[in-house]
Amino acid sequence: MSRIRFGAERGRAAARSLSFVVALMLSGAARPQPVPAASPTAPMPSIEIVVVGRADAYERLHALLDRRLSAVGSTTWSRAERVDAGEVLAASPRHALRCWIDLGDRRRARLTFAARSGERFLVRDFELSGDLDEIDRAAVAEVIDLSLGALLEDERAGLSRGETEALLANRAVATPGAPTPAQPSPAPPVAPPLPADAPSGLWRGRRFELGVFYAAELVADGLPIDNGPGLSLALSGETRRHVFGARLFSGGWTSARLLLPEAVTGTDAKVRLVGVAPRMGIELGFERLRLRIGAGWDFVHVSSEASSAALAPAGAHWTSMFACEAAIRFAIVDARSSHLWISLLADMLPAAVDYGVDAGGRFEATFSPWLVRPGLALELMFP
Repeated sequence: MSRIRFGAERGRAAARSLSFVVALMLSGAARPQPVPAASPTAPMPSIEIVVVGRADAYERLHALLDRRLSAVGSTTWSRAERVDAGEVLAASPRHALRCWIDLGDRRRARLTFAARSGERFLVRDFELSGDLDEIDRAAVAEVIDLSLGALLEDERAGLSRGETEALLANRAVATPGAPTPAQPSPAPPVAPPLPADAPSGLWRGRRFELGVFYAAELVADGLPIDNGPGLSLALSGETRRHVFGARLFSGGWTSARLLLPEAVTGTDAKVRLVGVAPRMGIELGFERLRLRIGAGWDFVHVSSEASSAALAPAGAHWTSMFACEAAIRFAIVDARSSHLWISLLADMLPAAVDYGVDAGGRFEATFSPWLVRPGLALELMFP
């Protein structure tokens, strides 16, 4: 009796292990202590926060910082058109601490802190990405925490009045139209460095993202399609490098996709296939345009059904195929809490696999997948 044979005539494919290393270049001194919570028996200090910038920036910072600073003191929030040097240098009878957050320049945050006495100050400047994303907002929050803590803990911390006048004068020179203090010092000191955990080094920050996706691929003539849902996990971050003036992102990813059941009917037999396709690789590109490359395996469960009494079906079994994958990804929706990507992808198999019938020593292919399989995927990512 002739038998159906599956998985015949496949070349060997050796896969060596893939390793992915993310180098983090960090600089700075030891991490300062965070802001201490006020004693339950002591009155809560009053803190004034003034934001100079767009209305949406004010709303984002207010939502992020108000609860965070509630353990330190009672906060009062407002918006302003500019930072008035005279107000910064004046003593405050109402507030123990005051903070101005100047976001007038989309790529730079300028923070100014003043104690109640009008004699001790802190001035912090650092770069932003340009769109005040979650990495930027976290950095601003951390610097505010540390700076307020320094002024609360140590009355001698920070800059003197003369040093602050000089720094504010330098800012005013760099910002046309801004008022200058009345008596700037002739030789301004170097501004104090940022905390060690402020964004620095090669990467501005890292973040994990969990994704759910649905992918479909053309696998052979006659339009059979491998399709199914999957899960992914990515670690990515913005680097300090720019290409053509645009920010560069890099990272690694891993995924697992379910290959939904598929049936292919030939002249003498029907083949049913179902499986899972794990992958892992690296990713490089811009904020909304990325390139992914990786590799993995297709684990496929094969079962058959003979259409002729003269044929005996082979038993159900698993096959495995090594595959490489490349994808060009576009972010079509970029919201605060999620990102929707569309991917043009292709799986590439180094060796052919034919599913067919062995009838009396004669092999007839029923299903011959392509070596290159183009596809499309939609993926929703959550930070």
